[in-house]
Amino acid sequence: MSKRSLVLNRVAIIGAGNLGSAIAKRLVQEVEVIVTGRREGILEDLKGRGCEIEKSNLKAASEADIVFITVKPKDVDSVLKEIEPGVKNKRVVSFAAMKKLEEIKRIIPESIVFRAMTNVFVEHGLAFTVYYPTYDRELEQLLSILGEVQRVSMEKEVDLMTAFSGSAPAFVAKLIQSFVYAGLSCGINADMAKKVALSIFEG
Repeated sequence: MSKRSLVLNRVAIIGAGNLGSAIAKRLVQEVEVIVTGRREGILEDLKGRGCEIEKSNLKAASEADIVFITVKPKDVDSVLKEIEPGVKNKRVVSFAAMKKLEEIKRIIPESIVFRAMTNVFVEHGLAFTVYYPTYDRELEQLLSILGEVQRVSMEKEVDLMTAFSGSAPAFVAKLIQSFVYAGLSCGINADMAKKVALSIFEG
């Protein structure tokens, strides 16, 4: 598959957990992706999809045009300290929940730092992603691979997006369950009711 010709054409994703791996699966269809992580099963899957797997966070960051931080908030500081020599004058985008921009800049002061948050539909290119603080056309071009993109003017909006994205799957699940119950009340068997309800949301 041919890749897109973007300025930010080589992305390092530090932390191949649920979010990091979902982002990687989508981006690798369009650009080059380097991934680091601890979960061997996920890494093997990503390798099979065309991602480059790297053990060293610093090496991955050094070889990329832009770095996405998708580790847990408690691990952000140690990761930033590790990659700091390799991200000078580079864009670093943190997807870590509630980790303030000021805290990140304190550790990597020579990097161009952003915060971003996306949602569960990222793997399918149907996500809604917000980023902060400044407009960046090249970053938006990259994030648009994941779906819709919008810059927000206040950092708290990123935090609100985090809370909303975290609760959204529960609301959707509750709604699907309601459709199933409605089907059952009409006399449709449980298996059929579930399939119909899921097909509505898949469509």
